[in-house]
Amino acid sequence: MAVRAPWRGRGVGRSILDLLIELARRRGGRRVVLNAQTQAMPFYARAGFVPSGPEFDEAGIPHREMMLTLR
Repeated sequence: MAVRAPWRGRGVGRSILDLLIELARRRGGRRVVLNAQTQAMPFYARAGFVPSGPEFDEAGIPHREMMLTLR
């Protein structure tokens, strides 16, 4: 997921993430899993995602898997 620089800090990314989480819920998903750039982990943590697994390289950028259990 990416948000163009002029729109960052305005809640656009969080709105997109919230919509994707809601779509997963509607489809009966029990969890959402994503690969977060390590520098973006606080953003996903604020939405309830928790790290799972070790750091890894994806396209030359450090990442970690993060998971959100849906209720």
